[in-house]
Amino acid sequence: GGGRVALTNRVMRHYNFLAFTEMATRSLHMIFSTIMSTWIQASFGQHPKIAEYNALTDKVVSATAHVYKTVLKELLPTPAKSHYTFNLRDLAKTFQGVLMGDTKRLTEPEDVVRLWIHECNRVFADRLINKDDHAWFLELITSQVSTRFSLEYADLVPGRLMFGDYIVPGAEPRLYQQVEDFDKLVKTMEEYLDDYNASTTKKMSLVMFLDAIEHVSRICRIIRPPLGN
Repeated sequence: GGGRVALTNRVMRHYNFLAFTEMATRSLHMIFSTIMSTWIQASFGQHPKIAEYNALTDKVVSATAHVYKTVLKELLPTPAKSHYTFNLRDLAKTFQGVLMGDTKRLTEPEDVVRLWIHECNRVFADRLINKDDHAWFLELITSQVSTRFSLEYADLVPGRLMFGDYIVPGAEPRLYQQVEDFDKLVKTMEEYLDDYNASTTKKMSLVMFLDAIEHVSRICRIIRPPLGN
């Protein structure tokens, strides 16, 4: 990428150089297909639409692998975008996010696709820094939804798309589910803020509007999984 300085052989002679080839697409597909199919069978094995859920395994894995490889190829690091470095951890985090979903709320196969879109946005799109890159990524996801799942992005995501485990304060376990009532979400976040201010002498005077709440939701998504931060 731009801005990288090549190391001279004089410097490199002091180090051992290790390298490995990129994992083949077939291997990626086998690994993550096993993970997805196991989760689907455990979660939806008794569902009347189990055949449709099973069909999602290949579609989700293929779509995610395509998104990952396209991002890896097109979104290269530059001096202004030095953090545009993606690796297999990002691919794994996407599936990790999908598997966090509360399966009781994923009552239709389309709900799983919607969750997949959200996780792709959290893993890849949240790292992008300008409107052009965001528009490019949205087009990439939209095309995958159409070609892989035979669905329309606008039908699945008519507005804001948010998943989180903060919807029910004090819940145990905390269920990762889609936010459907945004008015209720604002009130819930204000309650969280009031609880915090009641427990500290350094109060935070914040206005919890939806854009701010969306950032809070992203942070919650980051710290939820083990070693997420």
